[in-house]
Amino acid sequence: MLYITPLGRPQAGELLLGVAVQLIYNLGANRIQTPHEIHRTDQRSQHLRALFWHCYAIDKEFSIRKSQPPLINDDDCDLDLPTTYAQKTSERHFYMKPLSSKELLFPSDLRFSLLKSKIFRLLYSVHGLALPEARRLQHIRELDQELSDLKQGYPVDCRPDAFATESAPEYLFHDLSIRGVNIHMEYYYCLGKIHGASSSCRIASPQSWSPLPSSAELCFEAARSSLIYIWRVRQFVNHHTFW
Repeated sequence: MLYITPLGRPQAGELLLGVAVQLIYNLGANRIQTPHEIHRTDQRSQHLRALFWHCYAIDKEFSIRKSQPPLINDDDCDLDLPTTYAQKTSERHFYMKPLSSKELLFPSDLRFSLLKSKIFRLLYSVHGLALPEARRLQHIRELDQELSDLKQGYPVDCRPDAFATESAPEYLFHDLSIRGVNIHMEYYYCLGKIHGASSSCRIASPQSWSPLPSSAELCFEAARSSLIYIWRVRQFVNHHTFW
């Protein structure tokens, strides 16, 4: 599934993801193993949890892009990030530099996957779409703050704002890793999905109101920044995985 999905075969990847998720549940990887389960070594448990997080991240990606319920229900899972996961991000996590074998890294930041799950549940699920406009506005503000806090945790020189401009110096992109690109692109994608749920980004109706007109501009700015960013890194991205 991890191999064929980036090759532009999302339908086949989604079918394999369904099988993988079923195996994850059968193996109990959705839960943190308790100490008395001595038949599992720490290394095996950590490996299973790493596989769980791979499936979780891709499941939430499919869900939010298709606006369909995910295969993995958060309530059935332990969502504490792995103890070896590098939550405090440094510059070396954005560039092609030697990494410590003691840190667990994924193709992007797992916290974006947790945020995507919230975005879908609160704004795009059947329940979320039925909420009063004032409550949806509250969710948009809270999710925007959570995304902003996540960005502020990155080194200043590695934040997406420094890259997604036409005037950004070329040296900034030198040695930038695909993981760094993924983090920057996921930030703008989440920003667009959060503010794209605002009534100010939809066709107005007599019953709708737009208490957050800035959401429309933020949504469009996320799209513009994504296009500029893709243009700036086009020479680094393999055309087979561009989709």
